[in-house]
Order: sequence, then C-alpha cells, then structure tokens
Amino acid sequence: MTSQPNGINNFTTGDRPSAISSPLPWWTWVAPLFIANIGTWLSLWFKTDPGTSLWYLPTALGIVMVYWWGPRALLGIYINALICAPLWDLPWKWSFLYALPETIEVGLSWFLFVKVSRRPVWLPDLATTAQFLLFGSVSPAALGNIYLVIQLFVLGDLARPTLWDNWIILFSADLATHFVLAVPADIAYKIHGRKKLG
Repeated sequence: MTSQPNGINNFTTGDRPSAISSPLPWWTWVAPLFIANIGTWLSLWFKTDPGTSLWYLPTALGIVMVYWWGPRALLGIYINALICAPLWDLPWKWSFLYALPETIEVGLSWFLFVKVSRRPVWLPDLATTAQFLLFGSVSPAALGNIYLVIQLFVLGDLARPTLWDNWIILFSADLATHFVLAVPADIAYKIHGRKKLG
C-alpha cells in the first residue's frame, strides 16, 4: 500500500515506521505551474473585477497539488500567479505582490490541515472531510481573501465601497471551488492516486 499521510515530499510504502520511503518524481516540481496556468485561463471567463473571479481554479487546484505533492507545489502556484497578473488587469510592477494571496491561501490550507491537524490528505471519512472544510478551506480562504482585498485596495485596484462585496465574491467562490474540485480530487487520491501519482 502506498500512502502520503502528511503531504510531505515523498511517498511511503507500507504503514509501519520501518516502511520504505521514496522521493517524488522530478515532474512534481514542474507540473504545478502548468496545471495552475490552465486553471488561470479557464478562470478568466468568470472575471468580475481586477484580480477577482467568480470561479478561480488555481487555488483549488493548488490545494490538491500541495496535498498530493507537498509544499513544492507552492513554487509553481506562485510563478503562475506572478506571470498571469496582467491577465487580471493588474499592473505588472506589483505582480510579485499579486501572486502572494493565492500562494498564502494554498500554503495555509496545507499547513493548517496537514501539518497542524495532521489529517490524512485523502479524506477517508466524513469527520476528516468536515475538518478539511474548516481547516483546509474556510480558514485559509477567509484569511487569504482578506489579505487580497486589502492589497487590491491599498494598491488602488478596488474602491473602498466594493471591498466587502469583492471579499464575499472571492470567499464564496473559493469555497465553492474547494468543495467542487478539491474534495473530490482528494477523495479520488484515496481510490487511485496513492498507487499511480508517484
């Protein structure tokens, strides 16, 4: 049996402490950039304001990738957000800042759910799924999107009266994509991925 109980950068074969551990393949460093980029292009169809989308896929895809392959996925997520900032009508000169909110959200999800709560990434039961929704989805989405709307306001991309509306859109859209995409993908990891993704 192959498992990845804590989302770190290797797979473990067996359930005993003496189990054999093997590193993840090299492509798990590169794939997150391309997967997140595809998610960005699909999300552009749902853009509402600069830096805001009703259906933003890179964050949910990022959660899946960081749970499967560990924190190495954060680099690809950040680079994708960095190079795609102008697609969201955001100035290139601040793209290094615009790339932070989704990277922080994905990193917080991994940290709170995998490292702090020490829950299995494949969501084996309803209790674990509920804990994922609290620690891996709601908390990181709330914090990441608070940071995002404040940053957009400070950099002059959002007007003060639209802050709350944009936060609600971002937060609810992230929760929806987490539930629709990340939860089934992490459950599929239990069924297929632990044997094939490494």
